[in-house]
Amino acid sequence: MPEQNEVAASTTKKRGRSSAPKRKANTNNRANHNVETNAYAYNTTLPYIYSVLGDFLDASPYTIKDIRTFSKNPQYYNKQLRDLAWWAYNTNGSVRSAVNYIGSMHTLDKVIVCKNRKKRPRNFERNRLKMLSVLDKINYKQQIRDNLMKNANDGTAFYYFETANRPISNEKFISDYQMANIVEINEIGMDVSIIPLPVDWCRICGRVGNHYRMAFNLRYFDQFNDRELKARLQAMPKEIRDGYNQNKGSINNWIILDDTKTIVTKVNAAINQPWGVPMAVTAFDDIMYAEYFVNTKRTVLDSINNQIIYMTFPEGKEKGTSSLTKDQQREQHEKVKEAVITRRSQYGISFFSLASGTKIDKMDVDIDIFDEKNEASIKDAVPGALGISSASLDGNTKGNYATASLNLELVASNTYTWVENFMFELNKCINANIIMDSSCVVDCYILPTTFANRDKQVKYMQDLYSHGKGSLTAWVSATGFDPDAYISLLDYELESDFENKYPVHATSFTMSGRDEADSKESGRETVDFATNENTIQSQSSGSNTNPKPSTD
Repeated sequence: MPEQNEVAASTTKKRGRSSAPKRKANTNNRANHNVETNAYAYNTTLPYIYSVLGDFLDASPYTIKDIRTFSKNPQYYNKQLRDLAWWAYNTNGSVRSAVNYIGSMHTLDKVIVCKNRKKRPRNFERNRLKMLSVLDKINYKQQIRDNLMKNANDGTAFYYFETANRPISNEKFISDYQMANIVEINEIGMDVSIIPLPVDWCRICGRVGNHYRMAFNLRYFDQFNDRELKARLQAMPKEIRDGYNQNKGSINNWIILDDTKTIVTKVNAAINQPWGVPMAVTAFDDIMYAEYFVNTKRTVLDSINNQIIYMTFPEGKEKGTSSLTKDQQREQHEKVKEAVITRRSQYGISFFSLASGTKIDKMDVDIDIFDEKNEASIKDAVPGALGISSASLDGNTKGNYATASLNLELVASNTYTWVENFMFELNKCINANIIMDSSCVVDCYILPTTFANRDKQVKYMQDLYSHGKGSLTAWVSATGFDPDAYISLLDYELESDFENKYPVHATSFTMSGRDEADSKESGRETVDFATNENTIQSQSSGSNTNPKPSTD
């Protein structure tokens, strides 16, 4: 494998231009005055009101031939494929929508568990609170969604779980460079944070205990001047800062990081492969075709806006000559030219007279490319290559509800495996660096709930709670309500005696038949001296006090 990361900063990309036809410069603006008197022709370029856009979008950084070569060997050309994936994300609406939907698909509701099969350890509550505190500190949902985006576009993501004291910058004024490059502002004291590392300068170098071990290339800092280097070092973990200071001038430029503090995820690749593969690799061919299709339509629109109008003078006695003299041809040409220009540049009526036999016409442009069928096939091709139905992305494409629902379930199941991989790494770091209690290992479990299947998940948890040994915490989490906040509200209401202070209104929906029988103020008044035979019989047998199915 070539050391691609070492030359990542100096690699020059190929900039291929679109293959759409270009407009040729007009070189015939001047009339040819060396022709015969009665066979004179004028070529005039008329200005038009609409602006010609042309190919204003950046073309693909590589040619289609290069892309097919890269796709055949994604491990060797991983850097190029990552660049293409981000280009596709920034230029193709279907790719951007697919990646964004993958990042926002799951609700990321959580429960904290201890997988100890024996009696729950006494220190579980303390460790659980530590886990919750760390998750709130790092904003775990934001970290998961960032990881999903990087997995989709880069195929691989590297993070560092930092807990050490880090330097703080007291600069009040900073340069444009510092503003353009987002770096984390470190706080004083122990700060738990997750630091994203640049993918081009990281590498998986092995596995330890079912976790990936990674190395960082210290040559990353060689591309910055002294001022920029200070800001970059400040944003890096202490382990990398110390490694850079200790190995200045050394030929050993790779530092192997502590695997208990690193978070490494990769997708679409085998465990023993060093790089993951971006999601859009299988769609590059269709994306390039869609770009070519759009550029071709833009060229056709330019041709429509830049109309070619031609005039045929009346034919003379001899074939190929005009009945008008040279001066008459020139005068008629100028009249028509002035009328057309006036008509296109302002409102009003343009009038002119022409010699008998004069014909004015325009060259038609084939507009079959604007057929809606062509557009629909292009829209369906890219999402299909991504593995997401176009109906799921825009909601307008033809397709039935059952097919779209099935596709969403398949995409959600695949995305959930990415979430599991990230949480496996995050739980490892929190237990090793914050909880540090092997007798009570605490994990954060993300429920497989999406915004599309939330109702189903709530129903599942409700049935478990009602018919079996279900969990109230899992039920509450499935609704999207934080269980700790929910239980805190319950405790507050019990302590405030809400049940007695604010009793439920007595209505037919909140009272049963037994409640009415026990109430002396409700129901029919009792008769002390009955005269009706049925009433006397009921009182004697006590049938009114027997339970009935309708009231019990």
